[in-house]
Formats: sequence, C-alpha cells, structure tokens
Amino acid sequence: MEFESAETFIERYNTTLARIRLSDLVTVELSPTPQQGVIALDSVTSSDRGKGFAKCAMKALLSIADDLEFDILTVPQGQDTDFDQARLNKWLTRAGFEAESDGKTMRRKVLWSRNYRAPKS
Repeated sequence: MEFESAETFIERYNTTLARIRLSDLVTVELSPTPQQGVIALDSVTSSDRGKGFAKCAMKALLSIADDLEFDILTVPQGQDTDFDQARLNKWLTRAGFEAESDGKTMRRKVLWSRNYRAPKS
C-alpha cells in the first residue's frame, strides 16, 4: 500500500478540525517524521480546559490516523505551570498510546482492523 504524505495528513486533519468547528477551541500541532507512515503529535492545547474539546480533537486525529494508516508519536510534556505529567500520560493511554522503550516517547499504532477486509472465500 502506498502511504499518504505527512503533509497530506496534516492538511486533512486541519480541514477536519475546521469542519467540526474545533479549530478555534483546540490547537493541535503535528509535524512530519523521517519515518514513512508516522506523524508526530507535538502538542494539544485547549482554550477551555475540561470541556472535552481536546478529547474530540484527539478522536478526529485517531480516526484520520487509522484511515491513512499512520502511527502517531508524541513526547508528552506540559506547557504551563499547573501541568500534571501523570494525568497527561493517562489521557494519552486512554487514547491508545503506549510507552516506547526509551521511556519518553509514546506511540499510538494504527488500528489495522478498522481498514482490514477479510479475503473472500
């Protein structure tokens, strides 16, 4: 299978956020990686914490990642003084991210079963 480019992935995601009217409420920064089929999640920032906007944006991100067959890599880190590392790690774990062997990076692998079609018998 030929992979979409990371730039196509990012463009599709930003368009989706605008369509579901989240682009003013949540900022999600993505960047290409040297690995084909892998996108970096640099940050997720919600203008109104605790309202579920970041969760909705994450669901859209995961859906597009599965559709385009991209893994997502992130290094969870806070951007403000009231940051709680354990809480962020739990949030990412609930979204399907798993810790990598380096202890810093988390990866969410493609849910292949979503696009899998069993061969006809």
